[in-house]
Amino acid sequence: TGATLYAFAVGNVVSILNQLDGGRSEFRKHQSAVSSYLSLNGVTSDVITRIRRFNDYQWSRTRGFDPSVLFDQLPTDLRTEVTYSMLRDTVQRVPLFTAASGPLRKRLLQLLQPRTYPPGTALLNAHENGNEIVFITKGEADIESDQPVPKEIRYLASGDYIGDLSFFLNERRNCAAIARGYVDALVLSRSVFEQLRQEEPEMKMVLQAMAQKQSQRNQALVLAGLVL
Repeated sequence: TGATLYAFAVGNVVSILNQLDGGRSEFRKHQSAVSSYLSLNGVTSDVITRIRRFNDYQWSRTRGFDPSVLFDQLPTDLRTEVTYSMLRDTVQRVPLFTAASGPLRKRLLQLLQPRTYPPGTALLNAHENGNEIVFITKGEADIESDQPVPKEIRYLASGDYIGDLSFFLNERRNCAAIARGYVDALVLSRSVFEQLRQEEPEMKMVLQAMAQKQSQRNQALVLAGLVL
């Protein structure tokens, strides 16, 4: 009896492990197919490697599950609660959220666009119009420019946000923010901003709180002749 129960238990464990490994195997097959397709169409090996690393990063976070499938099936309020739970630590640090009331915070989480930036890529590029504000939820980045960047404002981390200076001045950026590793962020576009400003009277107060929080960094940028 003992031997039978032992064999049954081991068999169940092996079955579970095989199911988990099966998902990984399917992911690897997909990766190989993507790499072959890109290679046949002239994409360089360096770019293919970066794509594979990005997909590996996404796999480590989702295990092959597409979060949009879950969110598309949930009611708006419940989807917002899930998003808030996943981003709670960041939401409690970013002035855009901390200065907002509960209803506005929920609306912001519904409208802001989530993005993931691979290492070495730009969260915001230089020489582009300021039409986005990027709120870093996870990861680190550096401000880079042809001009010297003050040490005290060069480094960016979770809870920081960038792009507001060029956004509100409506000017082209002359410096960039480059991801050190993988960076997850929420992006506020100008179209969403205009929508919120017209429909949410509270946004004016929130913007004032953001400006106070960011004033020291923005002053240092302006004094250095930088617009981000």
